[in-house]
Amino acid sequence: MPTIPCALSRHSVLSKFGAGELEALAIAGLFLLDRINCGALIVSDQVEPALIDQTCTLIDRLCGFQECLHGCDDGLDEALSSLIDGAAFSATEKSNG
Repeated sequence: MPTIPCALSRHSVLSKFGAGELEALAIAGLFLLDRINCGALIVSDQVEPALIDQTCTLIDRLCGFQECLHGCDDGLDEALSSLIDGAAFSATEKSNG
């Protein structure tokens, strides 16, 4: 167990999740970091409309994932797949556009 106070508090927040939920949460976190690094998750009034639509779709799918994660885990795999599949579409659109 780490001795860093903030790491301890994070651990207590994560302790309510099962192994499958923790794996889904880690995948979603890594995915979101990748989207930020690729410039595909941008909130600004100076972004082109296509990217705004993609960002809104991504946020909607993230909300669905969170609902499954924090509610009952029925549909968690599907929500995670939807989140990642939507990002693959966004990345393809960005590289083609």
